[in-house]
Amino acid sequence: MRILSSTEVKKLYLLLRAVDSKSAEERLHKEQHGANFLSFISEKLSPVPGTSLVWTWNKRLDQIWNEVDAVINFAATTNFDERYDVALGINTMGALHLLNFVKKSYVCGEDGGLIKEKPFRLGTAKKSTKVTDIGMEKKLVEEKLRNLHSEHAEESVVTTYMKDYGIKRARMHGWPNTYAMGEMLLVHHNRDTVPLVILRPTMVTSTYQEPFPGWIEGVRTIDGVAVGYAKGKLKAFPFNPKLTVDVIPADMVINALIMAMVEYANRSTPSEIIYHVGSSLRNPFKFSKFQELGIRYFVQNPLIDKDGKPIKVGKVTTFSSMASFRIYMAIRYSLALKVFHLAINTVLFQKSYKDKYIALERKLKRGMRLADLYEPYVFFKGIFDDANSEKLQIAASKTCQNNASILTPRVIGKALFDVLREQHGANFLSFISEKLSPVPGDISCVDLGIRDSLLKDQIWNEVDAVINFAATTNFDERYDVALGINTMGALHLLNFVKKCNHVKVLGHLSTAYVCGEDGGLIKEKPFRLGTAKKSTKVTDIGMEKKLVEEKLTNLHSEHAEESVVTTYMKDYGIKRARMHGWPNTYVFTKAMGEMLLVHHNRDTVPLVILRPTMVTSTYQEPFPGWLEGVRTIDGVAVGYAKGKLKAFPFNPKLTVDVIPADMVINALIMAMVEYANQSTPSEIIYHVGSSLRNPFKFSNFTELIHRYFAQNPLIDKDGKPIKVGKLTAFSSMAIFRIYMAIRYSLALKVFHLAISTVLFQKSWKDKYIALERNLKRAMRLAELYEPYVFFKGIFDDANSEKLQIADLLRILTSIIGKLT
Repeated sequence: MRILSSTEVKKLYLLLRAVDSKSAEERLHKEQHGANFLSFISEKLSPVPGTSLVWTWNKRLDQIWNEVDAVINFAATTNFDERYDVALGINTMGALHLLNFVKKSYVCGEDGGLIKEKPFRLGTAKKSTKVTDIGMEKKLVEEKLRNLHSEHAEESVVTTYMKDYGIKRARMHGWPNTYAMGEMLLVHHNRDTVPLVILRPTMVTSTYQEPFPGWIEGVRTIDGVAVGYAKGKLKAFPFNPKLTVDVIPADMVINALIMAMVEYANRSTPSEIIYHVGSSLRNPFKFSKFQELGIRYFVQNPLIDKDGKPIKVGKVTTFSSMASFRIYMAIRYSLALKVFHLAINTVLFQKSYKDKYIALERKLKRGMRLADLYEPYVFFKGIFDDANSEKLQIAASKTCQNNASILTPRVIGKALFDVLREQHGANFLSFISEKLSPVPGDISCVDLGIRDSLLKDQIWNEVDAVINFAATTNFDERYDVALGINTMGALHLLNFVKKCNHVKVLGHLSTAYVCGEDGGLIKEKPFRLGTAKKSTKVTDIGMEKKLVEEKLTNLHSEHAEESVVTTYMKDYGIKRARMHGWPNTYVFTKAMGEMLLVHHNRDTVPLVILRPTMVTSTYQEPFPGWLEGVRTIDGVAVGYAKGKLKAFPFNPKLTVDVIPADMVINALIMAMVEYANQSTPSEIIYHVGSSLRNPFKFSNFTELIHRYFAQNPLIDKDGKPIKVGKLTAFSSMAIFRIYMAIRYSLALKVFHLAISTVLFQKSWKDKYIALERNLKRAMRLAELYEPYVFFKGIFDDANSEKLQIADLLRILTSIIGKLT
């Protein structure tokens, strides 16, 4: 749709399997109608009869060779259980035929870990003892077909044989099925002749947005499971709820392909590039979530059966291994079928019962074959690296002319914009395009990662004020990531702002908790370079950066998996933070960011540093209750409302310092207006919180959430209200640890001893490991929150108070001026 609508695209030659031009035209127009549609299509699309199996195109060859600028190959048979001769012809040889014409994806098999975007070389096999000889595979297929035809085998026999033969050959070389072989010929025979983009999507699902949400041709991969469940036919399925199901909407795949081809066209040195397009790395989606969403949706929106009645659905029985699924199927169906087979020998009307038995047996075999074909995907443990795709998004966004198209849906699609959307109606997008100009970049890079020199010049000449909201606010963030964004990002932004010709003020959003675990009245004072919360230490930011780089180099030289690197860098961040006197990576890196800003600014730009306390949902603007994501104290409220949080370490007598998000933004705007155009530019710190002037105790917080959720309970997945009780409080971490040890750790150890004698050890061990992991995670979160739930400091807000007075005086002056 996007390609057809583009004014840049003059014509598309669409290869359709057809014997002549007339039948190709008929196939093209078969399902499409509309007033101007046919004339539009005739102008844009030119169907070409042919087949990717053998290139014997018509007399228009010269015209195509002379006109074509770009070629996309969508031709494929995506059936896991395809005949080997058909799959080899289309997916393998078809790719070579297309490449030769142009000249004048789960292809990873069952790999685990982080799967890189690397091409296959000719001869590659997934089993180290094998070499994939495609010429030999083609020869073997031709020989098998000749033998079958010489024996006058029926077409159904040939089909079954070629399907089985394909699976056999694929598995012999280490692939799970015939679908996943085909890239090698493209890479080998291209030899840097044509810029070659190979896109490897994961499981393609229905469209997210274009041409409209929910479209897909046919039912494939994971959609088949959803449809089978909705029809009430799927009661049991083999999948591990803890594993990730990597899905990607069809329109995102097409958009990625278009972006990749635009980016890669006209390369001075043509070669191939691989793009993984999926969700497992950056937006993982568990099978358990898939099941939960399926139940919720089809309970509320059931399909209607042939009698006009809604189809009721229940929970699918899951099996965490194919072995347990096969045992279930044998007991539940195979055994019953054998008993039925014995019984029909004594029944008077044998023939009809035998037909029924044959039909049931056929369905069972088909079900088991499908389960076997899906096995590598429902138990797939790999994560697809998408570094090339990530680079592509950054590069492609700068070439996009329509600002609104970049901002939707990631930014303007959010509820935050609903008020503006209602105000402007049909003109909303044009209003946004006029007011907002997205800039592709990365704050952790020099010059904010903006590569377009013209764009940089434009910003430097136009910008009057800059606000830095960029941050990773995760207490448990990787140290390299937090250092790059929260610390070096602040310096990169300052250096960029210094080049702005008309800049009047720089606003930087920090956090009040850069104070560490200080008590008493905490003043609005800046950090000087080298400051540490432990008197015996000096914070050397250059050394911290160097240490991180060294650790990463060592980990990568040891070929450590990404999950290992992530865990190490998280632990290392906490270690370095605590060594310097800060409780976690987040506040440590934010404090270092402030140090760099104050030190390197040196009164060049009026600098406003705003330090809010715990930011909660909005009080009034754009509407009450909005917050992006669940953070800090909101996480406690949500966990309690869901019935998952029964106990929490906090002292009911201590103050919990919270501030609504819109009050934070209003304070920042007021501060920047007040501080802009200062005759002697310097920095000023503003605390924005409630602990000094409107203290709010933890006891008030727990009482309010109990009262609210008792009267307005959340609804569970079965449609029942979730009952909540009083939250058990612990006035110290020591008491909380004792409680957790007695209530959970001890019980877990007893459980561990007990499972040694249980018959089905494996499943119980898996449960034990999961419970142990949950306990460790809960304790880690409690330790990360400890400095805040037992925080004894009060934030001085003298500067913020002066700001409010100045604003009030402006309002009074304005009113008096109008009256006189």
